Amino acid sequence: MVGSGKLNKDITLARISSVQGLYELEICGADDNKTIFDVINHRYHDTLDPKDTLPDKGMLGILIEGVSSNIIELDRIVSSFLDGDKSIQNIDTLLLIILRAGVYELTSLNTPKPVVIDEYVKVTKSFYLGKEGGFVNGVLDKIGNNLATIKENFSFSG
Repeated sequence: MVGSGKLNKDITLARISSVQGLYELEICGADDNKTIFDVINHRYHDTLDPKDTLPDKGMLGILIEGVSSNIIELDRIVSSFLDGDKSIQNIDTLLLIILRAGVYELTSLNTPKPVVIDEYVKVTKSFYLGKEGGFVNGVLDKIGNNLATIKENFSFSG
């Protein structure tokens, strides 16, 4: 089980980096393998002090590959847990990517719900200053409370 309740800095960095890589895929239409390679091998080595923590490469690859190959199912799940008049089409692209990654981790990696929520709220707050963290918290909490039903009704590849 990835994450198994222990918050590791390299895993947290992998989550943030995966959101950045997934955003690049979404906006630029970049190739999955090129993006994974670029994020893992180029973005950090030139800019960080060698003593700095780097993102966990395994987790980074799992998240980017898993989310990018299951976007349709992940979006269906997110859509079904939005309140009232909210629509997936009205969610900011970066915020939707954060939700996709959190839902993928909840449904496919079996990371404990409190860990996923805490981590993706932190990820959200690293990009947003407003109430978006609360929104991510609420949506992931609802999804986490319905995992058995979700796993029965949705199928994931990879």
